[in-house]
Amino acid sequence: MLVTVLGLSSILLMRVRQRVSDTTTNVVVAGIGAPNTLDLAMFRITNDPNWRTTYLNNQWTADENTLNYKCSFRLVDEVDGDLTNDPSQPVRLYGRASAGGAVRIYSVRLEATKPPNLLLNGDAENGLTHWTGIGPEGTCNLVSDTSTSHTRSACILATNRTPNSDTGPHQDITSVIKQGQPYYAEVWFKDTLSSGRKHIVLVLDTTNGLQLASFDQYWTGTSWTKMSGTVTPTWTGTLNAAYFRIGTGSGTSDYRIDGASLIEGTGPAFYKMVPVPGTWRQETAS
Repeated sequence: MLVTVLGLSSILLMRVRQRVSDTTTNVVVAGIGAPNTLDLAMFRITNDPNWRTTYLNNQWTADENTLNYKCSFRLVDEVDGDLTNDPSQPVRLYGRASAGGAVRIYSVRLEATKPPNLLLNGDAENGLTHWTGIGPEGTCNLVSDTSTSHTRSACILATNRTPNSDTGPHQDITSVIKQGQPYYAEVWFKDTLSSGRKHIVLVLDTTNGLQLASFDQYWTGTSWTKMSGTVTPTWTGTLNAAYFRIGTGSGTSDYRIDGASLIEGTGPAFYKMVPVPGTWRQETAS
């Protein structure tokens, strides 16, 4: 009987030790899995411009199985509880991992960042600052107009466009332009004519003469219309100066511009979320 008791005690002790070992292992696995889940969530929202509508505020995503643990994440708008109403608002991202009975949750605050607009005073709110009507292709008169802006309080009116239709508002971008770099350009345009060709041009003044990188758009109507596209400047010779210019394909009619932007890349800038240093924390499992 003594031998039997000792044998059973040994088996029980081994089971207890195994359970302790399993519990310790699960805690370690969950502790590693939760930060990894944050990385997974960051990857997904970085590559999804519509993530604010893809995910619901303060709701865990469905559990996903990995090799060693289950994971899920949630996004919480701590400002007003609405992920969708403002793309510039910060959020707190939670990552949860469970292994066996062990659960670990970590979180980090994410702030919204946006690629910089390389144009200065693109919204024309500072009058004609950084804009001119005098350039290598001709001249026009520019007026800061507060009567019919697209957004906020002001826009730029181009008038007396002589001697040709290519003249228009432009801005010196020599210091920021790069050879072979794609740029996404955008501007809101309001013409006094009902139809016609409009274009955005990067005018490259080089030792081999003027060289252009541009795109055109056509539309009818005299209401505010967004013109956007991608340009990739390349040139031969030495670049003396570069300009961002907006014009029309024919005629010298007056027109207005507002909300001009030029950013590196091939598509519209959208807010990207980046972790804020010092906001990482371990949460209570729930």
